[in-house]
Amino acid sequence: RPYHGIERSALESLVTWDKLDATKRVLLLDTCHSGAAFGKGARGERGIAFQQSEVDTLLERSSGLYILAATSDDGFAREQEGNGLFTRALLDGLEGAADSGDFGDKDGTVGIDELMHYARYAVLERSAGRQQPTFPKIEGGENFPLARARNEEDARR
Repeated sequence: RPYHGIERSALESLVTWDKLDATKRVLLLDTCHSGAAFGKGARGERGIAFQQSEVDTLLERSSGLYILAATSDDGFAREQEGNGLFTRALLDGLEGAADSGDFGDKDGTVGIDELMHYARYAVLERSAGRQQPTFPKIEGGENFPLARARNEEDARR
């Protein structure tokens, strides 16, 4: 039922489910108004809609929870060439663009911090500033590697 949306509790369960053993978690939302899924719609807030007890429990056994949203609470997620701009930026970043240039430390891996910086830049550039990703994050998370950056030899394979 794509036109009915998804309940907030379903989103919360994706990252707070007690049977999920992952200590590092990333939730990606590439939809219009995706920044509104967290907080009470106030722009620039870093608050999360989860119950504090769920957050405390998660942080006790977690070393990173990041939520990356394609837009602000009132923004539209734009598409280009069959992909959302945000999804395309994430894919490019994970392939290595986030580890190069001014975004990364060029160590051969793409970390979550590098990916966030690259995605923000790429989406803003590709949308001419009309789409701005938001990254509400539960404090206590730490940077961690997500992917090995592809080098020229990998690209030839």
